[in-house]
Amino acid sequence: MNDLFSDWDWEQVLNSTEKWEEDVPAGVIMNPTEANVNHLDEGTDDIDIDTIYQLLLTLENNDIRDKEHQLLDAITPHYHTASSDVWNNFYLRIPSLNERKDFQKEKDSVPRPQVYEIQPYIVPRPIFEDIEKIVAKEAISAVKTPKFWMLRSLRDDYVGDHTYPRYKEAVKQWESDKESFEKQQIAIQEEYNKKEQIHYEEAIREIEEREWAYLHPSDTGIQKQILKDLSEISLPYAVSIAFALSSGNVFVDILYSDKYEMIPSEFVSRTRTQTEENLRYLDILLSCAYIVAATVFNASHTIMNVTVIGHTPIYSTNEVAVSDSSLYAVAFDRPSFTRDFAIRRYFSPYERLTHYLHLLEVSKRYIVSPIRIKGFKTRRNSHYRYLAFNAIPIPPSEAIDSDEFKPQIKLDDRFEEAARMVVAMQSASASDLQRRLGMGYAKTGYVLDQLEVAGIVGPQDGSRPRDVYVSDLRELEGILRSLKR
Repeated sequence: MNDLFSDWDWEQVLNSTEKWEEDVPAGVIMNPTEANVNHLDEGTDDIDIDTIYQLLLTLENNDIRDKEHQLLDAITPHYHTASSDVWNNFYLRIPSLNERKDFQKEKDSVPRPQVYEIQPYIVPRPIFEDIEKIVAKEAISAVKTPKFWMLRSLRDDYVGDHTYPRYKEAVKQWESDKESFEKQQIAIQEEYNKKEQIHYEEAIREIEEREWAYLHPSDTGIQKQILKDLSEISLPYAVSIAFALSSGNVFVDILYSDKYEMIPSEFVSRTRTQTEENLRYLDILLSCAYIVAATVFNASHTIMNVTVIGHTPIYSTNEVAVSDSSLYAVAFDRPSFTRDFAIRRYFSPYERLTHYLHLLEVSKRYIVSPIRIKGFKTRRNSHYRYLAFNAIPIPPSEAIDSDEFKPQIKLDDRFEEAARMVVAMQSASASDLQRRLGMGYAKTGYVLDQLEVAGIVGPQDGSRPRDVYVSDLRELEGILRSLKR
């Protein structure tokens, strides 16, 4: 596949000079928090609605999306049918953000060099009595005389003459063999310890190089790392991605496969209503945005904003032609993203989107419509007019083993009962479980630890009750269903 696209010029200089004359079109949903809405001043790197609309119009008026289509068409097959309900565990597939402390943990996890223990020389030292017995047996065949009354004394003389020299020779040979064995063991120890130390230093050096590259990156190094990380994303459907880097901001454009190819690749069960099918499609689109954003953030700590735009071919009912229009745009900022996914737990991608600045047109039946950007009125900003894009195709991955997402602990038989009580009361403490559920002290600690692992409650903070991360029972039921799979 690399040979197929090796002659392409991946860097596209994008120049947008259009002006917008109207207000934001009706139907656009914008639910950002005030902390995430920044106004773009000349020379700054903040992301706002104007910037997103400029980027949308620029992408739709350039040939970078044609390149994305060529990449996606070259991947066959475009998708595979899901064999289990594992893929749609969206929240489990979002990578955790790397921090500097993670590198130290990685260093600490490298096995220390093992010291080779010199083996003892197990051959026993020759014993004089044993040599004497051997010589005595030899004397029986070596000493013969017709004077039978002298035979015993002659054999005793033979044993006396030959035992000590034989013993001395055996001890000398034993000491020589022992010395050679010990020298050989010392040489083996030195070579083994040297190799172990080299392997350990290489492992530490490799981590330190990645840490240094992560903390002191160049734009070229960041782009290479993003390209590498995006190519390793695991998705059950094919996508084509183009990205550009600009002063700590990364702009990502995702071309999706057809809707009716993507849904069967994530879900095994059939939908009962059209609304349920639309909601599944919306979750797939947005979960991919979270996965891509986390992957890009991990490329470098200097990346503070990741703007993700998703588009797909839209088949017009009035015309035969097919238009390629953007479906959503979301600007992820690093602080909010870090807080949002510090705890792994069940979440709805659509509901979680309200934490970020975004554009999305969705009807009551969860029908996603293309974002209308023509005629949008905004001031001209030359700061984001030129972006060099790199494009990469991502083929579908094989199905994930369902055992990978199963809980690593055996849940207590009263886990669900305790979880429902904690969420209903919005308070989690050992005394509550003891008083209301009649649990023993040891059992309450065990259950609370399991609730923490499941992401339902927070860590222990002295004598104060633990924080409850799940706001309602409906969300809790989703977590319990995912733990049973």
